[in-house]
Amino acid sequence: MVPVLGLLLYSFYAKAKRLEWAVKPVASALFLVAAVRSGAFASAYGVAVFVSLVFAAAGDVLLVSRAQAPFRLGIFAFLLGHLLFLLAFLILGVDWSWALAVSLVA
Repeated sequence: MVPVLGLLLYSFYAKAKRLEWAVKPVASALFLVAAVRSGAFASAYGVAVFVSLVFAAAGDVLLVSRAQAPFRLGIFAFLLGHLLFLLAFLILGVDWSWALAVSLVA
């Protein structure tokens, strides 16, 4: 994972779009592999997190393009992914007193 992340960071620094196109899907896929190896399918929470990561990976890849349609799809994928992360945390259980306290501070 670290070498892939290093290449991805280098692609940003060097503005190497071809390298970014090659490395970003690999980095996103490795997050999915990590989720599966961590037992993502053993619980409803894990499944929700995995599906969230799928949408995040799709968003990452779609945002590489500078064209308007893929960019919008990428933003939409991230929105769905974040809503599914919210669902995952609701499945896990939310201590509403902490949620209220944090929302008051923020």
